[in-house]
Amino acid sequence: MAKDYKILIQKLDRFIRHYYRTQVLKGLILFAVYFVLTIVLASVVQYFGHFSIGTRTFIFDVLLVSFTGLFLWYILLPLLKVFKISKTISYDRAAQIISRHFTEIKDKLLNTLELYRLEKQSPYSADLLLASIEQRTNQLSPFPFTEAVDVKRLFRYLLFFLASLILAVVLFTTKPMIFSQGTKPILQHNVYFETPAPFSFRLLNDSLSVVAGEDLTVKVAVEGNYIP
Repeated sequence: MAKDYKILIQKLDRFIRHYYRTQVLKGLILFAVYFVLTIVLASVVQYFGHFSIGTRTFIFDVLLVSFTGLFLWYILLPLLKVFKISKTISYDRAAQIISRHFTEIKDKLLNTLELYRLEKQSPYSADLLLASIEQRTNQLSPFPFTEAVDVKRLFRYLLFFLASLILAVVLFTTKPMIFSQGTKPILQHNVYFETPAPFSFRLLNDSLSVVAGEDLTVKVAVEGNYIP
């Protein structure tokens, strides 16, 4: 393998690793967005629905399966490709992605790979093919292939995650009951939870202190959808 062509292959390998590292980061952010939003949605639905053990178990199982599937597909699989434990995209596919980013390259990179394969297969005009490969690799050497990976899109996904996180914090801060009466029953899906009463009592007395022997009038307000 010619020295210049070997350097070209090394640059393609770096691009492929960078490509899958970006996929891992993208997967982590998307997983976090999905995790936060589904937990909030499930908590709100349970808070208002007061589901039975069977329904809560079904919701828990769906969440668990979806979390596991997303983790395997969007995080673990690209991570295996980063370390080449799993099959990665081919050099030809990488060349196509790079060529779309660097319009000056056009088909030069893909043609260089094809010329090298042709040189290995054909016993004729080997010197001419090697010279052509060397010329093309020299033309491609100034291009930083890793810049062909669209990293800017990660910032958009990150904004989605921050927005979902703020939503969850605001919701659980303003309505902490959703956490105790919504999230907890989903996590403890096989435990029976008593349905909260549709009313509550609010004490109106400023003080409950009273002199011994005197009467104390307790003022209570009843609030809720149902007045007993």
